[in-house]
Amino acid sequence: MNLHDIEQLEGRDLDAAIAEHVLGWKWCHVPPDLSGGNESDILVPPDLENSRRTLPPKGRLHAAFMVPEFHRDLTQTVGLAARKGFRTIDISQATPHRLPTIICRDILRHTLHKEQS
Repeated sequence: MNLHDIEQLEGRDLDAAIAEHVLGWKWCHVPPDLSGGNESDILVPPDLENSRRTLPPKGRLHAAFMVPEFHRDLTQTVGLAARKGFRTIDISQATPHRLPTIICRDILRHTLHKEQS
């Protein structure tokens, strides 16, 4: 993932990237549902990776099915930033409804930059 990719991420796709790259969530395969279709892969926290959990009996699940909605919940996003040690984030270009998305992208950029260094 590069800087251009990060800037293109929106909504639940951004949440999924945060879960995978920042929080270390793991991919888990979801078998076909009761109709025999809708097989998918979702991200799960490391402590749930091998546990039994209840999923909806029908319908395709987004990769971020279990991930908090960081892209629109400012409280979750600020909490994540604090847990990851962020003290300053550039919000000069942010409108109130875009603020969580901008913070998420900044956290993701910073995390990937540290991994590449």
